[in-house]
Amino acid sequence: MLASLNTTSRMAAELAAAHGGGFGAAPSLLLHNGDISYARGYGPSWDNFMHQIAPLAARLPVMVAPGNHERDWADSGDLFGVDDSGGECGVPYEHRFAMPHP
Repeated sequence: MLASLNTTSRMAAELAAAHGGGFGAAPSLLLHNGDISYARGYGPSWDNFMHQIAPLAARLPVMVAPGNHERDWADSGDLFGVDDSGGECGVPYEHRFAMPHP
């Protein structure tokens, strides 16, 4: 999606400028709160997203949390009974992001 590409491109440029002595403090963490790739069951969308964030993830620790587009699917134990994940039910998310669990 163009908006996503624009956002990550701008974030990478701002990160490079901050590390090069540009304006502002350099960020120390990339935090992404849900709705990670909007893949909806289409695997190449995950690959495209991972490639897209690579310049950021190479320089910052990454912490993510699943959103409805990573988890929710009717009759899968989700809370809302909607078809947001395209049937992925969090599997691609869990394989790509090993986040701390309680």
